Amino acid sequence: MAEFNVSHKSMFDAELDMLVNLVNCKGVTKNSLSAQFSKRFPRSQENYVAMTEREIMVPDATGKKRKQKAFQPGDVLHYVDMDVTKVQKFQSETEDMESEDLQNFINEGVQNVVYMPIRNHWKRPAKLDYFKRGLKSLRQVLDNEEMPDKVKTIGLPLPSNELDEDELWKLTENILGDLDYKFTIFPLE
Repeated sequence: MAEFNVSHKSMFDAELDMLVNLVNCKGVTKNSLSAQFSKRFPRSQENYVAMTEREIMVPDATGKKRKQKAFQPGDVLHYVDMDVTKVQKFQSETEDMESEDLQNFINEGVQNVVYMPIRNHWKRPAKLDYFKRGLKSLRQVLDNEEMPDKVKTIGLPLPSNELDEDELWKLTENILGDLDYKFTIFPLE
């Protein structure tokens, strides 16, 4: 069974194996949490922005193909990246590092990062349905047979400043509650 804890610290100060970034489908960084993700994980951020710009052809109800953005609400993007702020700190502190120390740092410094859209456009409000679809996609990532070996703890922000907090909790517990992970919930204020 999943364990849920609430923290009012910064997500980046906690020791977590996976961090979830609540985003929009346009690649625009508009809140402080997303801005921190873009600074800490620039490669993942570039990939996320590129995915929001990518278009694919999909059949509509009549069978004709039409363009659609590749990244839609309900999708999640999962990356394995390194926090550049930790890399910079490590480099400045260790001029004469041993290769074993470097390998340990790399093994411990790898971070799973998930981009989960809760709004289509950054000017529009978050939608509970988008959050629900994102949680289901996150669950698919976590259901991967290799994931329990790599991830034990997950940081998940709840947009309680925009959506009903009780509904967010119900959805989160219903969709993720039977998984064997420790979730730390970070209310967005």
